[in-house]
Formats: sequence, structure tokens, C-alpha cells
Amino acid sequence: MKKFIVDMTAKACFKSSCIPNVKIFDGTEIPQPVCDMNANFNLKNFSLTDWADRVGTDIGQQLNSQFKQLLIEQLGLDILLKKPSCNRSNTTYSPATNGWKNDCPIMTPSPITVPASCYIPDYCTGVDCCFDFDYLDLHLNFYLYIDTCNYVIRAGIESLTFEISLFDYNWGEVKEERLVEVIRIRYKIDRLEEQKKLIVDVEFKICLEGSVCGTSFKLFDKQLIPQPLCDMEMKGQLLNISLDAWLTANGEELGNTLSTAVANKLLDDLGLTNFMSSEPCDRYSGMFTEKGWNTKDCPVELDLPPIDSSVSCYIPDYCTGINCCIEIDQIGKTFNAYALLDGCNWRLTVGIERRKIEISLRDYTWGETKTLTLMEAVQIE
Repeated sequence: MKKFIVDMTAKACFKSSCIPNVKIFDGTEIPQPVCDMNANFNLKNFSLTDWADRVGTDIGQQLNSQFKQLLIEQLGLDILLKKPSCNRSNTTYSPATNGWKNDCPIMTPSPITVPASCYIPDYCTGVDCCFDFDYLDLHLNFYLYIDTCNYVIRAGIESLTFEISLFDYNWGEVKEERLVEVIRIRYKIDRLEEQKKLIVDVEFKICLEGSVCGTSFKLFDKQLIPQPLCDMEMKGQLLNISLDAWLTANGEELGNTLSTAVANKLLDDLGLTNFMSSEPCDRYSGMFTEKGWNTKDCPVELDLPPIDSSVSCYIPDYCTGINCCIEIDQIGKTFNAYALLDGCNWRLTVGIERRKIEISLRDYTWGETKTLTLMEAVQIE
């Protein structure tokens, strides 16, 4: 422990005479006190060594309980830790083999060599871990789930949670999330489109000396994970409520075209906003024509049915596809829907805005009707 060596004398002096002259401390060792229990500091450049010097303790192999609690509080971790903390012995993580409780039937990750236990669910595209950080007597939970059906990455460290839309994620980009800067989860996700597999890297780190991370271990290192088959029907956020009921609840008159702000709120409430293309389709330009069908690029004469006045559709040059722009006057929005049949590779691609599903025709029952929905609000059949 850091100490002061103190000399102290008390005197009462009048001219040249000091009476009394009392020596209070003479080379006396005094423990250096713990300073400012509520102190804060720049966590971005946090250094355990500097902190230990500041509060007067030896970081050594283990902190005593007083300084552990002080460090946890000054880092701001005390209010961010889950209560109760994770437990490697509970049924989420146990029984485990080589650190893994693995319900994924087609994945065998590398053994975990640190005091951590992790769970992989049966659908394979996620990992949930409990790590025993003995230095501070903490049991830290962290997780990462890749939901390719709903186009989102969900992850968390203790009570910190975050979501990233896959529409905004650049495949192969390294991302890092931090809890009070020192506890970090780093990940990278790439994909093999033809093989329907993801390539996933996940690393957990605790960095108590700036960018130097004394604790660091990889859970997945270029781990191949099968991409799950997705349900074609996507559940909506506003279940069992009609558009009329929503308009009434939001103070709008029925039958009027919605303002842009109100229409955007409707899309938000329906959960559609993240799925909308950045550039909406335009029935009056590009591949579409206000007259309905645009078949000029298809060399085959097609017998097409009449089309609604609110819809414009394009047939590509290979003729086995359709791409439509649908105008919804009441909300002042357009939606793009398409179905593209690749007869050579036996594949059907169906999409609404940014939501896309690929169907292998080898697994398709001919004549079967299938429906793709987007939050139950938009459908293509």
C-alpha cells in the first residue's frame, strides 16, 4: 500500500523563542488515503496503473475488496451490471462441453480456454456467454444474435443492449461495442450468398490499460454458420388494428390524404420504416410507365390481364419476372414489389421493398400458393 512519511511539529513562537515546541509526527508512516469516492475520469483513456497510483493501491495479482468496489463504482459499472449476475452453473450454460452448451446440430466451435461458458441455440445464429472476471469478482454476460429473417443484429454486454439493422451494416465490416469503454465485444459478419452461410468473428475483451487488453478471447474465428430459412410471413407491430382505427386514434380525418409527417409516423408504427427503400419507386419514370404494363424489353408477346390504375409493372428482357410500383393514395406512398424467376438456376426471388426471400424451385410444390408479407401490412402472393 502507498504511504506518506510525515514529520510534523507544533510551535508557538514569540520573537526568537518557541514555547512549546512539540513534535507530533517524526518520520511517521501514514497510509495514503482513498481520494474522492465520486471522482470521474476520461474512460476513453482509462489506465488501471494510473488509477492505482491515484488512489494509493497496488494492482498486483488481485485488488482487495475495498478497491475492487471503488473501481467498479468509479468506472460506472455498478449501475450497469445485471442483478443477479449470470451464473455458469445454471441451465442456460450448463452442462457444457469445452465451455459450450451447444444446441446447434451442425456446428462445432473451438474449445473455450478461459473461465467462460457459452450457449448456442438450435437455430445456430447466436451466442450467449457468461464470463468469470476474477480480478474484480464479476460475472459478465454478453451475447450476439444475428436475425437474418428480421434483418437485425441484437447484442448486449450486461444491461447495455444495442440493435443494428442489417440494411445499415456493411458485410465484412468490423464493429465494436463497449460498456464504459473497458468491456468490449468486437464482431465481423460476412456471407457466402450461394452457400447460404455466414462467416462470423466474435471477440470479447476487457481493456484496463487504454488500448491494451489484458483479457481477450475469440469465441468465433471465421466460423461458418448456416443462414436459417425464414418464414415468408413477417408479423406486424400493430396487430388487430385497422387503418381507420389508427387514423382516428391519431386525430386524422378518414378519407384525407395523409401529410408526409403523419404518413411517416404510420410507417414507424407499423414497423415498416427500416424496410423502405431510400429512393421510393416512381410510377412515372425509369422502368415504370403510368399506363400500367411496360413490356417493351420482353421479346415475347404476352397476354397480360388489365392492371389497376394505381399499379405500374415492368417485365424484364428475360420475360420470367415482374417488378411493380404500387401507389397508395391515402398515405401518399409507393411500394415496390417483385417476383423474379430464374429458370436456369431453379430459383424464385420475391421481394417487397428491402425485404427479399429466395425460394429454391427444387423444394417448391408446383401449384402451391405462397404469400410474402412485410409486417402484415404489405403482401405479395
